[in-house]
Amino acid sequence: MAMPAQALELLVVTANWCPVCARWIDEIPEFYDDIDLPMIKIDITNGIIANQEYLEHYWEGNIKSLYAVPTFIIWDEVNKREIVRWAGYQSEEQWYEMLERAKLKADISIIDCEATGLCESFNLGPIPQNQPQD
Repeated sequence: MAMPAQALELLVVTANWCPVCARWIDEIPEFYDDIDLPMIKIDITNGIIANQEYLEHYWEGNIKSLYAVPTFIIWDEVNKREIVRWAGYQSEEQWYEMLERAKLKADISIIDCEATGLCESFNLGPIPQNQPQD
């Protein structure tokens, strides 16, 4: 049995000094319309995070440290946990591919969490860099 759709959120951590974040902001949010995974934007530009709920979960250890921006986290509001994260942005197509992979991992994680009580989180890693073709 899956949790209600509103139980999951997509946390998006960006900073205005980050050129990759600026590209993502220009290309994705205006057209993002996944009502099953509402987007919550978190700006860390000044090192001050205004989103108090995010801060509380970070200090409680429910959200891991950031190592890069932009970072995308699928958050389980019911169990107060980070399920899946990835960092980086190259293109709209790759971002949506990573989002779909993350959503599949989240679905599996939710089923496992409900069935066994084993509530793990996954790091999909950074978006792979384009490799030169031979």
